[in-house]
Amino acid sequence: MVTSDTAMSSLRNIKKVYKALGVVVRDTGVQIVFSSALLVKGKGVDGASRIWQIKKYVWDWCHSQGFGYLDHRTRFEKPGLLGANGVHLSDKGKSIFSQRLAKLMKRASN
Repeated sequence: MVTSDTAMSSLRNIKKVYKALGVVVRDTGVQIVFSSALLVKGKGVDGASRIWQIKKYVWDWCHSQGFGYLDHRTRFEKPGLLGANGVHLSDKGKSIFSQRLAKLMKRASN
């Protein structure tokens, strides 16, 4: 599920997707980390509110299921971190994201 889908999907459908995914990955024996959805430019207050609701649900769900959660909060709202479409990360944003993910993986492996 991507951020643009998240802004338009119902919370009920998103819960179903995450629960189904949890069933699939729970018994794999690997450490699973979910990344929070990024806020989408131009989706207005309703879109942002929905994404915050979903982020809260996913954070709670991840912790209750023993999965990791990488929360970006508003980190990628800074100028130059999202591409021109306001949805996908720019090259600079991708670099920051990959650095954060690498740090998380390093901490998890120690």
